[in-house]
Amino acid sequence: MVPALFLVHRETRQAVPIGSGALAIDEIVERIRVLTRTQPGQEF
Repeated sequence: MVPALFLVHRETRQAVPIGSGALAIDEIVERIRVLTRTQPGQEF
């Protein structure tokens, strides 16, 4: 089994994968920042 990390919208229960496997905390933080601070298609 491989660990996986998801962000989940509470109301819609829509899940967005953040990553799988071993991730460093700074990589997790950066991925969450990109997903929550940018619009789809926007350069980050």
